[in-house]
Amino acid sequence: MCNFIKNYSPKLFFVIGFIVFFIPQTVFNQERANYISLNYILVKLTFTSRINHSNEEINSQLIKEIRERKVDFILTVETEKQIKEAHGTDKLIKEISANLPKEIEINLKHLNAKENYFADAENLYQRFLENRRGPEIEKIKIAIDAGEEFIKRYGDKGKIKEEYREEFQEDFKEIVKYIKKQLAKLKNGIE
Repeated sequence: MCNFIKNYSPKLFFVIGFIVFFIPQTVFNQERANYISLNYILVKLTFTSRINHSNEEINSQLIKEIRERKVDFILTVETEKQIKEAHGTDKLIKEISANLPKEIEINLKHLNAKENYFADAENLYQRFLENRRGPEIEKIKIAIDAGEEFIKRYGDKGKIKEEYREEFQEDFKEIVKYIKKQLAKLKNGIE
């Protein structure tokens, strides 16, 4: 028995290594390949014969497939527009957004948190820009409040989230510099 192990251990190690490392990856990739792609949806919506299948039937079939297999893409404004142009229904779009694979859901949550964080910054900045020229005093006061809030949140003493600091700090510095310059003018104008 000892000679058997001694003589065949390199081969045995190779076979066990193959089973442990390569087969699970192959199985995972087959599962991944089974997800429904955006291209598959667009082709099915666009090129399925309308003579034999109604638009509702095609959408229903896609919904059924999506529930079974999930999708491999994130629904964006652009992809949603493409699906609607290819006669995808709101039900289909809702089903797509509800059936992301787990790994995409996790990345999407982080992406959404980041987008929401910067959407808040963008909204404040837009409120400042839209109201800074008045001419009504109320609009100028809204601009001043928005500008001061932007500086408080995203300026030098602001609390930019650590994970976003490196990526966006330079952009925020330029905006803060501009807002400070404009705030001085606005405050002088209403005094």
